[in-house]
Parts: sequence; C-alpha cells; structure tokens
Amino acid sequence: MSGFNPSRLRLARERRGILQKELALRCNVAQNTLYNWESGATAPADEASMACLVRELDFPEAFFYRPTLDPLPEGAASFRARTKLPPRQKRAALAAGDLARELALWIEDRFDLPAVRLPDLHNQRPELAAQVIRAEWMLGAKPIPNILHLLESRGILVFSLCQDCHELDAFSFWFGDRPIVLLNTMKSAERSRLDAAHELFHLVAHTEETGRKEEEDANAFAGALLMPGEDVYKHLPRILSLPQLMQDKRRWGASLAALVYRLHELKIASDWQYRKLFLDLSKRGYRTTEPNPMPRETSAVLTKVFEELRKQGTSHRRIASDLAWPTRELNEFIFGLGAGLVGMDGSGNSNGGNGRDHLKLV
Repeated sequence: MSGFNPSRLRLARERRGILQKELALRCNVAQNTLYNWESGATAPADEASMACLVRELDFPEAFFYRPTLDPLPEGAASFRARTKLPPRQKRAALAAGDLARELALWIEDRFDLPAVRLPDLHNQRPELAAQVIRAEWMLGAKPIPNILHLLESRGILVFSLCQDCHELDAFSFWFGDRPIVLLNTMKSAERSRLDAAHELFHLVAHTEETGRKEEEDANAFAGALLMPGEDVYKHLPRILSLPQLMQDKRRWGASLAALVYRLHELKIASDWQYRKLFLDLSKRGYRTTEPNPMPRETSAVLTKVFEELRKQGTSHRRIASDLAWPTRELNEFIFGLGAGLVGMDGSGNSNGGNGRDHLKLV
C-alpha cells in the first residue's frame, strides 16, 4: 500500500458534508492537526487516528491510500439554483462528482460505452435548440418515453445522487470527452425527467459557469424538449380542469407544475388561467408532491453493465473493493442496481477483471 493521500481525506470529508473543525473534534485532535493531514504536511501517525477517520467518514482505510483524483472545479459543474445551494452541500455535491468520475473510469476500462453524439448548440434559443435535438435525433414530435435511455444512447453517462437537499436537483459536467449527469433521486420521477433534459442543455449549449439567464434557458429547453408544442397543441388545445391535467401530464412524463407552465408559454393558458391553476395546485400541495406519479426511470447502461458483471460472477462487494468505497456509496450512484450482486460469490472472480470487456452497450 502506498502512502497516505491527503487529497483523499479532504474528498471523503467533503463528501460527508463535515467541516474540518467538526471532524477534528470527533477524532479528538486539534483542528490544525487535521489541516496538516489534508495539506500533506503530516499524516495520521497512530492506529486510533486512522480508525477514527474510517469510522467517522465511512470509507475503508484503503480509500485514503488511493491515487490522487484531481478535484472537480466548481465552475466545471453546472448547478441549478446555484445561489441557493449552501457551500457545505455544494462541496458535498462536487465530491460526488469526483467519485462519479472514478466510477466512470472503472466502467470505461471494462466496457465499450455508446459513442458521444451531441450537437453544438451554443447561442441557440431554447425552443429552437429543442427542435434541433428532436430533428437530429429523429424524435419527431412524439413524447419521449424514457429521457435517461435517450441521453445514454447519445453517450451521456447518468448516475444517481441520493442527496436529501431541496436546492440540489441535478448537475452535469464534461469529463474529458465524456459528458456526465448526476440526478438527485430524492426528487419525483417527473422532476428527474425535467432535470435530465435541463442538464442536456447545459452540456450542449454552455461552456462556462451558468447564471440565472442560462438556468432559465435550460428550463425552457427542458419544457420544449419533453412537451413539444406541436404535440401539446394537438392533444391539449384548450385548458380543462386541474384534475384533467393530472391525467394529461402523464403523456409527456412531466410534472403538473411544468405542464401548466408550458401551457402558458404556448399561450394555450391565458395569464388569468395560469395564475388560477398555479394557485390551485399550490393549495393542494402539488408544488412539493406530485399527483398521479409515474414510475422512476433508471439507467439502461448501468443495468446492462451490472447484468454482465452478474454473469461474470463479479460481486457488488468486489466492485466497491476495487474502488475502496463502502458498498452503500456505490449503490447510491447506480440507482440501486447493484443490490442483486451483494449475495454472490465473494471471491470477485471476473472474466474482465484483468482486461477490457468488449461488451457493446447500445
């Protein structure tokens, strides 16, 4: 085992949302001592200190001896509601992005993933950008049955993010030539679909840190992509009751609030109708809970990856061991798909363990 890696200590601490002074107090050391550990000036010198880090941060000891993973710059990740996200939660999310990159490397070393095929839509208006995407991807004006599968088929890796943070819906970034999206699965299934479409716009249209205008454009793009005007006009030419809209929203897999907003945007709902509908759904609590909910989408790529790993006899624990992660951490990134591997042969024998598995995921 190589030497203690201070960058791994900081990564683990920030992933758990713990401040330096808090961890120092838990481990009964001076804050300056912990600072020195993270800066590389010194390293934990006794078993008790190391045991405390393992216990409090819930990462195996081997994690702290892994190679350095360059931190994801804050500007490289596109966050929604950027100004509202508390610094501690933002750092925890960025740390999740770092771990997602590590998992992406592990997967890419073993599997052939779909090629990245994203258009360059910089400086395009959201409505037009949605039309371009639909035309280039031959989607027509029909609803998109599964937005996650669509993004993955164009080379985007999608991971889940079990983070109970109201302000964090999703974020995305480029890792070399591979785009990555992390979706907060604590949100409704409908909200996650909109979040995925929102992040697609960031990936194809933005290269720098986004502000309010870019966030508004991404929201507009998501609505236009999931609810194309031609199809909405055809199937919902006039406003009915809110209970009827609760049924209609399932055609496009959108939240009730998003559908009402889109109807107003398309001028199917007047200003008065829009205000009345939003007041009604707010009174019913449908801004925070989703009526008539749809099943949550999951990853096709990760499903195929873990199906193949299961055939090879690669256990969930072995994958986590390769990464030096707790199994719980791994499961939080893969939509819970690895749960079926836990009870398998713990030897971790794998046909592709020493080389690349040429399974084509399409």
